[in-house]
Amino acid sequence: GAPGAGRTRSSSQPSPSNQDIVSTPPHPVGTCLAGTTSISGQTTAKKVDCDEPHSWEVYQVGTLAETTSGSSDDDLASDPNVQATCTSQAAQQYGAANPSTSVLGPGEAGWNAGKRGFSCIASDLKGGQRTSSYAG
Repeated sequence: GAPGAGRTRSSSQPSPSNQDIVSTPPHPVGTCLAGTTSISGQTTAKKVDCDEPHSWEVYQVGTLAETTSGSSDDDLASDPNVQATCTSQAAQQYGAANPSTSVLGPGEAGWNAGKRGFSCIASDLKGGQRTSSYAG
């Protein structure tokens, strides 16, 4: 068969690189984040080295459901893929013993550019900062 012959069914996506943009999460698994900032209902976070003090770490990533209509924190919280992916169980398997979990979406600019990836983030339920990765 010709190269790429099996790819005709995803004709709504012009090219594989577009699909990459759609599913690229705000931060990959293992990214440590100093803290989160919420501006008009959209949460963002600042990436830091994991040996620097940080509150959050990305433990899972995924792509928002096609039914999700925006990138606000409320939209993310009600997204079925987020609910299935960003679980306390998954955070515990990643290494966060007593996690508080949240989610970062593509943000308004990312959403408008076609991005639909999300990052599940975990912090210690007791609060405080870490200077190592949950993953060990």
